[in-house]
Amino acid sequence: MRRYAFSLTTVFYLTALSLLFVYHQHHPSTVAPTAHHCTPRRNIVLLKTHKCASSAVQNIFLRYGHTHNLTFALPYRIPRVNYFHPLEAFHPSMALPLDAPSSAYNILCHHTRFSPALAALMPPDTVFVTILRQPSALFESAFSFFNLPKRFGANLTTFLQDPERYFTFRPTIVWSRFGRNPAMYDAGLEVTDYDNDTAIAAKIRELDARFDLVMLAEEMEASLVLLRELLCWEWQDVVTFRVNARPPAMVTALTETEVEKINEWNHADTLLYEHFRRKFQERKARFGAERLDAEVKTLKGHRTLAENVSGTIGQLG
Repeated sequence: MRRYAFSLTTVFYLTALSLLFVYHQHHPSTVAPTAHHCTPRRNIVLLKTHKCASSAVQNIFLRYGHTHNLTFALPYRIPRVNYFHPLEAFHPSMALPLDAPSSAYNILCHHTRFSPALAALMPPDTVFVTILRQPSALFESAFSFFNLPKRFGANLTTFLQDPERYFTFRPTIVWSRFGRNPAMYDAGLEVTDYDNDTAIAAKIRELDARFDLVMLAEEMEASLVLLRELLCWEWQDVVTFRVNARPPAMVTALTETEVEKINEWNHADTLLYEHFRRKFQERKARFGAERLDAEVKTLKGHRTLAENVSGTIGQLG
């Protein structure tokens, strides 16, 4: 039995799903099963990181789970139905209980802070996936989206001149977490360890050991090709929707100096991103450049067909 906590977010994703059904009906030849020598993976955790195009990736898993009648682990929390908890590391008690003790969750893809307890909730063969973004682009986006200029009393340029003057972490205030190292906060690093390179390295090793794929927002198409291979899914399963993307006019152009200051201020995020960027490039190399180019082209073809039908699926902003 499919289990949902309905919300405006859920309604949006189900509307998106209906549009994909129309796409499939109009283009049946494009969605014929691919000859796989593997079994599709259906137990998945997405660590949904903030301002990293993670809503587009979440949309993929919500659609897939709905289509295949899978069971979602959903937040046992109101009114923030897209969060298990915005401030605390994940614990199984944060999930709505299953209807039957003998059943199991298949997909967990709502916002949470990483903890090893995620593995305790899910089946042993669960695939762990997340997505990261360049720290400067992530921080600029979060600074705007969460209205930090108003909260800190300084625009981004002024803030970067002396971040410690404006930022003090407040553990009970949700928006405070976005003022420094937002990706590492999502990854479960303690705020007191933001300047502790030993603790940062240990957290990166922990994540490296747990996650099967760390996608990059800047390389979304390549990321989706690698995700499809990992999960043994069909092309239509990884067509993406444009979700929560700002208009270009709302994006602040950063100077080289500002990029450097952001990277320095978000030291833990920078180390995290650089580690998994190197891993991503190694994975692309193993996949093969020629094969990757060909499969990105195929993915774009499916996305174009979907755009022609719905008009709502496009490139990620």
